[in-house]
Amino acid sequence: MDGKQYTFNGLGEYQLLNLQNNYVDVQARTSQALINGTRSAKATVFSAFAAKQNNSDVIQATLNDQNNGLDILVNGNIPLTLNDLSQNETREYNNVDLALSQNGSLVVAFSSGTSLEVTVLPGLISIAVNAPASLQGNSKGLLGVWNGNMNDDFTRPDGSKILINATEFEIYYDFGEKWKINETQSLFTYPPGTTYQNFTDPDFLPLFSDNITALFGGDNDLYQQALSSCGNNIPCLYDASQTLNVELAVQGKDTADGYQEAENQAENFPPVITGPTTLNVTFGEVYTTALSVSDPNTGDTVTVTADSVPPGASFNPTSYQFTWNVSTYTNISIQIVAKDSKNAASIYSPAQIIMCYCANGGTCDYTGETIEDGSVSQVPCICSDGWTGDHCTFDFDSCANFPCYENVTCTDNVAPLTGYTCGSCPQGYTGDGILCSDFDECASSATNSCQQVCVNTIGGYTCDCQSGYQLNADGKTCLDADECFKNSQICGQICTNTNGSYICSCHSGFNLNSDNKSCIAATTCSSNNNCSESCTLINGKDQCACKNGYILQPDGVSCKDRDECADKIDTCQMLCNNTIGGYQCSCSSGYSLNVDGKTCSDINECSTFNACHSNANCQNTPGSYTCSCNSGYTGNGKTCTAPKIAYEDHDRQELLNLMLSLFHSSIALVNMSENNS
Repeated sequence: MDGKQYTFNGLGEYQLLNLQNNYVDVQARTSQALINGTRSAKATVFSAFAAKQNNSDVIQATLNDQNNGLDILVNGNIPLTLNDLSQNETREYNNVDLALSQNGSLVVAFSSGTSLEVTVLPGLISIAVNAPASLQGNSKGLLGVWNGNMNDDFTRPDGSKILINATEFEIYYDFGEKWKINETQSLFTYPPGTTYQNFTDPDFLPLFSDNITALFGGDNDLYQQALSSCGNNIPCLYDASQTLNVELAVQGKDTADGYQEAENQAENFPPVITGPTTLNVTFGEVYTTALSVSDPNTGDTVTVTADSVPPGASFNPTSYQFTWNVSTYTNISIQIVAKDSKNAASIYSPAQIIMCYCANGGTCDYTGETIEDGSVSQVPCICSDGWTGDHCTFDFDSCANFPCYENVTCTDNVAPLTGYTCGSCPQGYTGDGILCSDFDECASSATNSCQQVCVNTIGGYTCDCQSGYQLNADGKTCLDADECFKNSQICGQICTNTNGSYICSCHSGFNLNSDNKSCIAATTCSSNNNCSESCTLINGKDQCACKNGYILQPDGVSCKDRDECADKIDTCQMLCNNTIGGYQCSCSSGYSLNVDGKTCSDINECSTFNACHSNANCQNTPGSYTCSCNSGYTGNGKTCTAPKIAYEDHDRQELLNLMLSLFHSSIALVNMSENNS
């Protein structure tokens, strides 16, 4: 197990390996090798094994009678064959499992980690033993002392040793045969009618390989064939001479070589490559570090290459120096590979990259919580004034929190400048744009255009009029309110309008009452007067009178509504509609009634709703409007038609030629289609 190879051709049952004083016990049985189908060769091969671990079941496997499979026994009473096992299946027993490997070998795995791989070859089996490093240092048997020292591998059961360069004869008598077990020690279960004695022959003496050429007995053809296939491999040439089967000998050689290669690989340790586990780097700066590379196996040649480095980085495979001009801050991968001459490799990759990237005068806050981006930990930034973002690369928008007054334009001062500028306060407000307050336009006649009364409002003002006046259509000037017109019954008999007010008076024989509106008779009439409304005594006679808006009829007692529209006295500019006790004015189509309730103004339909076409011009006229189509369009102004495109003679000819060409092409396509069908 320490790498020593030797040839032993004992016949019987032997201690192959004993670990930790019988904790793991592996025994092997040998048989004479086949020559022409019979076991008569003067050389031996493995034909069975039995193994156990402390307190485990005993596993035994024997080459079957057809020499092409294994008969398996568990504790001597559970029979199996290799064909009973399937890949991806594990048979579990007491502290030991059985499985079938990918190449069809039997795998015996003990709970200690020790395992056997048993492979069936024509007429023999090969046994490979694997054990965990924890069991190294206390082993014995034909596989030697497993301690990393080849010189003590030929240690006998009594602890004495023979030289590591002993001859094959000495190895046979002074080492190998010493490890033959007796019937008491045997783990094997013997077939009915047989005992331990049936599987050993004290008189058997193998041929030794001291003179390989002589072993071929003058069969030069076989020798040359074996030499061509085995080369100078003595065990292979020996097996070919004794079995007369070069193919079998080569299979044995290949199996041994495979085990040796696996052992070499297992004993080869990959190179050791180390470096800082954490890289503290700053964006825009150069980072340099040197890696440490070594190999625990003497004589190995180590090659170090950069498998993956970020842009701007380089690696010197001689000095092992890693240099990085840091120009990226995300999706970073660093892998430096150290590989020895046996292709064992190790990879250096930093566990963490702490990246400081704070542009435009920002500083890295190493006390803050980093932002993880794969293997890169981004250090948070404290940005200088005017900048923001994870890396201080964005202008800080000072207007983002709306620092200016409502509806005032905020202009951010672009970095590296800081702050913001507010526009003017809205109309009707005063201030610096940050703080705005209502401006009282009514405080001075210079800041409002009201004729009489100014009423301040938030952000503006409105105009009003004094009592007896009404606001004109312009919303600024005032017009006398004709109270007598608006309310014909405001006075009992006679109403006279004045500027901003009115005066009530009475007919002869009546006096104005204390309310300054109604009238009372100066002298009370007789109780039998026939007046329909009011009566007074004038010159000793009853005199009837009517209220405002009515006239006394010829009978001298009854009252009738006065038709102001027919009298045309201070009435309407356009249309007059008489009402009981008064009248109302209106305007002709195309005009609107002014606030005085009597006069009319023209409506400019061109600035409001009109029926003119979108490609027509609207012209306002008193009380109406006219529509006329724009130049090039035809119609009555309410419907307008676009001008037709005029073609010159040569344009008409080109269009005609194009139409004829398309017509002829269509005919050709139709004829082609008919011919194809």
